[in-house]
Amino acid sequence: MMFLNELRKLFGRKQFILLLAVLFFGQFASLYFYEKNTEDYVYLYENREVYIKYREEWKERQEESEGMEEGSDYGDGSGEIDVIEYYEKMLSEEALYPEEYRIFIYEMPERTEQLKLSNILLGKDPFRNTDLDKTLKDYEKFKDTKIVTGDYTAVKKYGSYMTGVLFEIGAVLLILFYGYLEDKEKGRYLLLRSTGKGRGLFYLNKICALSFAVIIYTVVQECSSVLVLSFVYGTGALSVPVQSVPLFRNTYLSISILGMYALSLFYKCLCMVFLLLLLCLAGTVFSRTQGTVISVLVFLTVSFFLWKNIPSTHPLRALRYVNFFGLYLPSDSIGSYSNLNLFRKAAEKHYVVLVLTYILSLSAAASGIFLFSGKNQVRRDGRLTGISEKVRNKFRFTQETGSLWILELYKPLIQQKKILIAASVLLYALFLIRSAADPVRFPDPDNALYEYYADMLAGEYGEEQRSIIEREDRKNQEDLDYANKLLEEAAELRIKAGSMGEDEKKKREEAYQEAYLKERRAKVMMEGLAGYESALLLIKNQSMMLEERAVSTGKPVYFVNRSAYRRYFRRINDRLNTFLILASALILLTSGLYAMDERYGMTSLIRSAAGGREKIRHIRFGLMIFFSFMSFLVFLIPEIIRLYRLDQFRTLKSSLGDFLDPVPEGVFQGLKTGILLLVTALIKLGGFILLGTGSLMLSGKLKNELAVSILLIGSVILVIVFGHLFRTDLITFIFKSIGMNFSL
Repeated sequence: MMFLNELRKLFGRKQFILLLAVLFFGQFASLYFYEKNTEDYVYLYENREVYIKYREEWKERQEESEGMEEGSDYGDGSGEIDVIEYYEKMLSEEALYPEEYRIFIYEMPERTEQLKLSNILLGKDPFRNTDLDKTLKDYEKFKDTKIVTGDYTAVKKYGSYMTGVLFEIGAVLLILFYGYLEDKEKGRYLLLRSTGKGRGLFYLNKICALSFAVIIYTVVQECSSVLVLSFVYGTGALSVPVQSVPLFRNTYLSISILGMYALSLFYKCLCMVFLLLLLCLAGTVFSRTQGTVISVLVFLTVSFFLWKNIPSTHPLRALRYVNFFGLYLPSDSIGSYSNLNLFRKAAEKHYVVLVLTYILSLSAAASGIFLFSGKNQVRRDGRLTGISEKVRNKFRFTQETGSLWILELYKPLIQQKKILIAASVLLYALFLIRSAADPVRFPDPDNALYEYYADMLAGEYGEEQRSIIEREDRKNQEDLDYANKLLEEAAELRIKAGSMGEDEKKKREEAYQEAYLKERRAKVMMEGLAGYESALLLIKNQSMMLEERAVSTGKPVYFVNRSAYRRYFRRINDRLNTFLILASALILLTSGLYAMDERYGMTSLIRSAAGGREKIRHIRFGLMIFFSFMSFLVFLIPEIIRLYRLDQFRTLKSSLGDFLDPVPEGVFQGLKTGILLLVTALIKLGGFILLGTGSLMLSGKLKNELAVSILLIGSVILVIVFGHLFRTDLITFIFKSIGMNFSL
């Protein structure tokens, strides 16, 4: 059978099996190292015996409703206290969850009616009421669901584990290359052009074999992930309702935890098969491999940022859920609930996503068969060729110029179709700028209050800052005195009301009502003032540290917004992801600068051009510098916007010693924040140029764009994965290098 022959060809390649094994063990290692750096690994695996013993005692205490005795074996004043506190918090949340879920279900009718009322008052779209009615009906069946508490750490980890998608995408690309693109690159499909029948059947058997290979790898990787997490954190009860896990509280599917695993595996296999069929279609449409690679990068990048940045309550939430990553991640595909407006009817996104993915997969397969049959036959030109020729004619003026710069720029952007990458980077830059300008969301009110004060004080510390602190302190004290006065007045009113007789009933009720309102107002004021006092205390401590530093150094000191700087410096994952995307785009733009010469047999002609070789090399090097600098600008501009929004650059002259955290003595004590950020930016620019230079040099040596792209992008991905695992990027690496614990 042709299907079996395709499988034998694919799995008979030793190089393919080796690379697939590297991917598999790379995923295994990344999962292990990531978990090893989590609190759960330390508390639930390395201290497994303590955890099991404590859990048993907790269960006994819950049954007996008695507290833990003083002088237990667990409390010795050592670090083990933190372990027990961790267990206490974890088990307390676990014990409260069944009641929380019961309230969530039983209060849903009341919440639905309130939302309907507000919807009517605001004059919203009638779809909202249909959505609420369907939601109420969908959750009604869970009124009798019994939540079974237990240790579901492994389930929660698997439900939110996302890194594995990188390795599965890598496996899909490997299978695509060795099973389809390699034969195309070597011209092996030319024989099909003389075949009257069988082209469509050939393509169908090929995509079926490749899909089967993708499913095998996905099943093996996902099962291994489940086994690893179960080995570390325990299997738990698999037959209980999946709603027993807080991560899947919002699901409306009546399935068990084991059913969740099976359904998630099905979704992930469907995602990878859909991606493969899409890539096979792209590989048929584009005449060259890089067109296929570019198309998948654009598709995955757009999908990821739609999924990552559209909230579940947004009117365009369909773009979040009807999405490759939305279907892949169990916490989204199974653990979330949302109705989509399908022709003014509420349709649960679960079925919409499944049906749409199924239809798109069939469409990609059918389109691939049609195009493969059409392109691999003896014919003059097709519609796609005509369209491509018209596009090229629009840029014909670039070939009529004597400038080698324009001609060399024309090759990658137009001939290699990498203008799509440039356009994608431009759109991504707009997205980054928009994200940098988004409103700041504070994790808690105390944090927001601290930044409220710090924004007023940011800049060189002096008499103006001292007067502001004194003024705010005085204002808070006045508000506190006023609140106490209200309490005193309320107490007097209650005494006065208590002395009134029955003939003054109305006045007595009014006095009690006024006393209640004064007390309520005073309590609200005091609750708010408590937060202001807490934030102002941090401000005072920081100002005292700065005054001591000013006296000891005799130099100007700066009040910095520690919380805002912490938010800026701790954006490690965002910076790593941005670098990965821009570095990949840079590699793709530069890796083909020499490949075009080899493809069209021009290398030997260029070698014989004594006066032109060096000029072309210099121009290509200049293009690489241009692409590197533009990538760096896309990375830098959003960072500058964030720094400006932080305090309008008022504290760039501050020293590291102005921060509250301890700083190493010596040269780093007086290192300026602005200088540190400038050095970091220059190192990043150097990194982009170094990466572009490596891509250009490898392109000149290997003359194979695909090999250069895979090698360098794979290396960058490896670095980024380890950066995510160890929570380190360039800025944090520099801080650690100078011995500074910049926790702020």
